[in-house]
Amino acid sequence: MQDNSQKATLREVALSAGVSLKTASRVLNNEPHVKPAREAAVRAAIKRLAYRPNELARGLKGRHSGVIGIVVPFLSHYFMAGCIQAIHHAASDIGFTIMVSVSDGNPEKEADQIRTLQQHQVEGFIIFPTTKSLQSKSAAELAGTPVVIADQPTGEPEMDSILVANRETAQTVVKHLIGHGYSKIAVIGANRHLYTISERIVGYREAVQAAHLKAIELVPASEGELTIAAIRKLLEPPAKHPRAVFTLNSAATIKVLNALKQSHLRVPEDVAVFGFDDFDTAEAFQPSISVASQPIERIGNAAVEMLVKRIRQKQNRAGQKLVLAPKIILRASCGCK
Repeated sequence: MQDNSQKATLREVALSAGVSLKTASRVLNNEPHVKPAREAAVRAAIKRLAYRPNELARGLKGRHSGVIGIVVPFLSHYFMAGCIQAIHHAASDIGFTIMVSVSDGNPEKEADQIRTLQQHQVEGFIIFPTTKSLQSKSAAELAGTPVVIADQPTGEPEMDSILVANRETAQTVVKHLIGHGYSKIAVIGANRHLYTISERIVGYREAVQAAHLKAIELVPASEGELTIAAIRKLLEPPAKHPRAVFTLNSAATIKVLNALKQSHLRVPEDVAVFGFDDFDTAEAFQPSISVASQPIERIGNAAVEMLVKRIRQKQNRAGQKLVLAPKIILRASCGCK
C-alpha cells in the first residue's frame, strides 16, 4: 500500500501500471492514441497511489491544465446543482477538475466569466447559456476552444450540444393530467425567455389545444415575480380555479405546494400537481409529487465525454447534438394511486 505521506511520482505510477514513463505521461496529459487497456491501467494506478501532479508545472510545460470551465446561469436550482455534481464526478474519474462560474442569467456577465476562465488556461468549456442560443460575444470569447453547450441550442454549428426533450415531455405530462379528467389545467413557472421554459410552455399549449381546452398561464419574466400571492390568486376559489397544475421546474413546484398549503387546498383532491424536474423531497411529500425527472447523471457524463473527445482530437468538426428524454415518475399528486 502506498504511503500517502510520501507523494508518489509519475515514474512510480508507470511502474505500478506496467507501462513506460512516456505512456503514463501521455495519459496524464490526455493525449490521443493511447491504447484503452494501458490508459485504464494508468488511471487505476493514479487512483491507487493517490498521485497528485504539480498542476502549475504541468500546465506550463505541456500546456495542459487538466481543468474544465463550467458556466451556469444559476446555482440555486436542483437541476443545475445536480448537473454540476455529475460533471464533477465524470471529470474526476478521468483526471480532470472543474472550475465553476455563475452568470446570474446575464449575457454580458456570461462573456466576462468565459474570459476569466480562459485566463486560467482551462482546456475546454461546458456552458449552460443564459439565453436561447449562445450570445455572439460569448461565442467570440470561445473561438478555438473546445466547447459543449448544455440545456440550450448552440447557435454555433461547430459546437456539440446536449438537449432534453422539453416540448415532447411537457405534452406527455399534460396529456396525462387530461387523462385523469382534468379540464382546467394551468401552467406555472418563470423565466419564459429561457429556451427550456419556452419549449415546455409550447408543449403545454399544444396538449391543451389538442384537447380543446383553454390555456391558463402564470409565467412571469423572472422568478422574483412568481410570488405565493400570485399563485394563490390563480388557484383559490370562488374563481374558476384550475383543477390541475403543470409546473415548469422544481422551484415553481415548491412555490405552488406552499401556496396550496396556505390556501388550505388539498393535493390532488382540490388541485393536482405534476412538476417538471425531480427534487430531493418530492417522494417524501404527502402526497408524493409526480415529476418529469431530467437525466442529470447522463447529461453530466455525456457533456464530459463529448468535451474530452474534442480536447483530445484537437481538430475542428461539425457539432453533434444529443437529445435525452426525461423519465416520467408517477406518484400521488397527479391523481395516480
